[in-house]
Amino acid sequence: MGIISVALMRDTPERYVVKVKAILILARKLPLQSPNTKNNNMKKLSALFLAVLLLAACNRNPNESQAGYEDEVYAPATYKNEEVVADQPQVREAADRKLIKEGTLQFETDELEKTHDHIEALLNKYGGYLAEDAQEKGYNRIMHNLVIRIPASNFDQFVAALSNGITYFDEKRIGIHDVTENYVDLEARLKTKKELEKRYLQLLEKANNVEDILNIEREIANLRSDIEAMEGRFRVMQNEIAYATLHINYYVKEIEVAHGNGYRFKHALQEGWEGLIGFFVAMITAWPALLIIGIGLFWLIKRLRRKKV
Repeated sequence: MGIISVALMRDTPERYVVKVKAILILARKLPLQSPNTKNNNMKKLSALFLAVLLLAACNRNPNESQAGYEDEVYAPATYKNEEVVADQPQVREAADRKLIKEGTLQFETDELEKTHDHIEALLNKYGGYLAEDAQEKGYNRIMHNLVIRIPASNFDQFVAALSNGITYFDEKRIGIHDVTENYVDLEARLKTKKELEKRYLQLLEKANNVEDILNIEREIANLRSDIEAMEGRFRVMQNEIAYATLHINYYVKEIEVAHGNGYRFKHALQEGWEGLIGFFVAMITAWPALLIIGIGLFWLIKRLRRKKV
């Protein structure tokens, strides 16, 4: 009896009614297995009670019962490592961050050429290249100014290798800028512009009159200009992310060592003399203004004297 009820509960309401009617007919035709009338009546009552229960089940919403059954059967199991799976997108998001690395190093060296060769060797080792190379000569030093680009993945190793052997830095600054938001925003806007350009091109193929064609071509030209500008900025940003920028300034104090204090004193006198000459040159250049000022002062003083007399 229990097996029959389970089979019926999983059937549709229309088939419920048919099967209930069949059960009622079978209940009436049940043969007497005992001369006892009481047992016969109990069997019929049991069959009628089952039929009533099945009819009540037919009135239920079949979608709810089916949904409940599906939820019970296909409910996913909960595992202990569920939290680890939930954290994986966060780890992936952290790994996809767009970072721009840059830095400045300034230090004193004993030999300019030796330091320059060492930097070039490190560039070859870590896949970088020299973007700018300039040399300056000041009062007491000769300085080399380099701008290098190094793959972002090798930036820290390059700085560590270059710092090895340098006891003191006049300046050491390393910065990391997170441009993930700008990168994603620019990428999304560029994609939207390209999709809009495709739609305009489709409309251009379907245009029938000259006015529509001209309007669509004008919109396409504006979109193409925006797309090219955004692609340029996007390429620059990608390059800055892929390659870190490092400014290296190193110098040697050759002049002071070579000439000593005597040269410094002579250099100071020379600079003072040049400053004095410059002052007189400026005065001579401004002689018209000085002449006017002188005449004005002379007239003012003479007038004040007359008033006193």
